[in-house]
Amino acid sequence: MTFRAVSLLKLRCLLCCWLLGAAAHGSTVIVSDPFTDGIRSNPTGGDPQGPVYYMGVTTATLVVTNDDAGIGSGNALLFTPAVGAGFSKYLAYFGPVTLANAGDSVSLRFDYRFTTAPTNINAGFRVGLYNTMGTRQTTDASDTGSGPDNRSDDVGYGFQSNPGTNQATGTTVYSEAAGNDILGGASPSQTANQGISGASVNSGITRHSALFQISRQPNGDLAILAQLDSGVAATATLAAASLLTTTFDEFGLSEGGTGFAVPWLIDNLTITTTAADDFDKLRAKWWQVQTGGTNYSLTDSLVKSRLTSLTNAALGYWNTMDKSGTNTFLWNDLTSTTDSSQISTAYSRLRAMALAYATYGSNLRSNATLAADIQTGLNWMYANRYNETATEYDNWYDWEIGAPLSIADVAIFMYDALGITGLSNTLSAVDNFTPSPFSGTSGTSTGGNLTDKMRIVAVCGAAAKDAGKLASAQSAFSSLFQ
Repeated sequence: MTFRAVSLLKLRCLLCCWLLGAAAHGSTVIVSDPFTDGIRSNPTGGDPQGPVYYMGVTTATLVVTNDDAGIGSGNALLFTPAVGAGFSKYLAYFGPVTLANAGDSVSLRFDYRFTTAPTNINAGFRVGLYNTMGTRQTTDASDTGSGPDNRSDDVGYGFQSNPGTNQATGTTVYSEAAGNDILGGASPSQTANQGISGASVNSGITRHSALFQISRQPNGDLAILAQLDSGVAATATLAAASLLTTTFDEFGLSEGGTGFAVPWLIDNLTITTTAADDFDKLRAKWWQVQTGGTNYSLTDSLVKSRLTSLTNAALGYWNTMDKSGTNTFLWNDLTSTTDSSQISTAYSRLRAMALAYATYGSNLRSNATLAADIQTGLNWMYANRYNETATEYDNWYDWEIGAPLSIADVAIFMYDALGITGLSNTLSAVDNFTPSPFSGTSGTSTGGNLTDKMRIVAVCGAAAKDAGKLASAQSAFSSLFQ
């Protein structure tokens, strides 16, 4: 067998594993509590997905009561903290849920209101999702510091908000390490604000809604979002290498601060998990194939050399790209409208920039300015060189394989940054020139050309969430060696 045949066989197997590697997907409600059973311990199963709620202090009260006149949906859970007790809290357990794959998420939603308008107090309202590390409490109790009721080993993420004012930066998301009780405390376990602040609401005594979501990204990072009503959300992206946990089985809510002890109610509480769909998983797998994922040491000399090389290449292309908005070319050595190889070259440079953006350990990883300029480059190429109305000139290969191979990878690398909206025009252009593995002006493809077209159709299909494209690529396997 020749080297070429071995290479094709390996790529065929790789594509096959990638194309067939998706699993089942969907959203699952794992907690849903309208409090219709009238009791927080849910002993009779009146709310089949309602958890048991425990107070994190012994000086407060926690009861189910009718709040038709307030939140307006029947029963609600009323928490009344003791005056002068500092931060008071309650919590419940679920799952556990592990965000193992890109696209996996867990979302906490509930309606709430205060019975008396809360004061203007920074971070006085706190909500979090945690990993109990196996030490769940079974009764109302203050943190024990050890044993089954220990909350000092819990770790997780949450949000904290000023409940007494409309403030553009009044809500923040946080991480919380182990060391003492959850939902605040002294070092080493106090809440540590992360990312970009969002809006708080002047709560008064009316109904409001809260959303807190944690999602796993293709590069292993966690994206965190907190939103009150329809206000600007607080967000953060936490690097994969520094995550406290990706498993969650506890949620907690608290209020407090100097002179702040206002009764409040929640209702319609749900926790929903979303597994990555097939296309999300395919994109994540292709990203890992092309970038190496995150399972390598950043201190290894060979890794450092490779990262330096790809980062420098991207910087070179980025710095020399014309981003003026009045340009007649992207790079001054790619000005031809008759040499098709310059189309392939332009997209290969955009791919190099996107690779640096998407690669773990690159100094340009997740650089927002770079992402915006890659979008600029894609838009310019679509408007001026490569689109559905363009007619092939010079070499068919650049139109049907050379440029599309780079575009397919760019779509995977930049999907989370640009979204399908930012990529759709460019993917439509690819679909015009390479709609299937057997299409094109060059006649029926075989061997290496067929393998390349299978890859283009499959990867672009994953980005566009087009099951028909994946099926087309899969069906071409049987013809690969005929």
